Amino acid sequence: MDVPSRFPTSRAIAVLKCLLPLLLAGCAGTLHPMPQSPVQDASPLLALVRARADHLGTMAAEARLSGRSDRGRAQGRVSILADASSQRLRIDAWTPTDDLVAALVATPEGFHYFERGDRICLTGPSCRDNLRLLLPLGLDLADAVRALFGVPPGIEHDGPWEIDFDRRLGAYRLQHALTPTQVVRVWVREDGRVLRGERRTNDRLEYRMDFGSFDRVGAPGQIEFQSARDQAQVQIRIREREDNPTLGPEDWEPACPRGASIRWMPCEETP
Repeated sequence: MDVPSRFPTSRAIAVLKCLLPLLLAGCAGTLHPMPQSPVQDASPLLALVRARADHLGTMAAEARLSGRSDRGRAQGRVSILADASSQRLRIDAWTPTDDLVAALVATPEGFHYFERGDRICLTGPSCRDNLRLLLPLGLDLADAVRALFGVPPGIEHDGPWEIDFDRRLGAYRLQHALTPTQVVRVWVREDGRVLRGERRTNDRLEYRMDFGSFDRVGAPGQIEFQSARDQAQVQIRIREREDNPTLGPEDWEPACPRGASIRWMPCEETP
């Protein structure tokens, strides 16, 4: 009587070797097809992104923010005011009952931040260290504002830029070496919309931002940030957006509570 073997035969092993690549490809998700005539030069794609970046205006939005960083977890409703031309940003965080939890106002003239229950208003230069109190992204003010409009840092560099088509994202990956150890990458569709931007040093991720759910003018309805420095992951989902509202000086006034003491925050200090 033949006894079934507990070990696969050589024929079975050969069949598994043939099937394994197909199985892995299926698990990896659907890949986008290659364009029939792939773009070979990054310049036209960069020109589309730069043209949009040069004409960014103002924005008022209601959004849902969620994320975590080395400062803890955050989740809730935020209102956002952004002016790309003058590099101004305001973010107010609210409870479900419309009570103000925290407020950040950052302009080229200065930075102001406070949290509910704290009688101290933090103020200082609008540098990366101070912005990370509410936006732990490792970005400076200009880059943080433009990112809310779907424009990642790095597109202003002259190059040279390498280009290839990323079938996982369905966009062209443009890469420029800032230094021998640091590269910036931008994923751009043929219509000029950016799906992702990142920067790496020694092939280790510094930050990454992903954009999706674009509206008719190309503004993203969803933005996801990752920052290695702050071990941060932040997601912003835009619920309502008004493009190019008129914003006045009163919109950038510090929202510090009356009677709060002022604490100066130099850029080398992070509480």
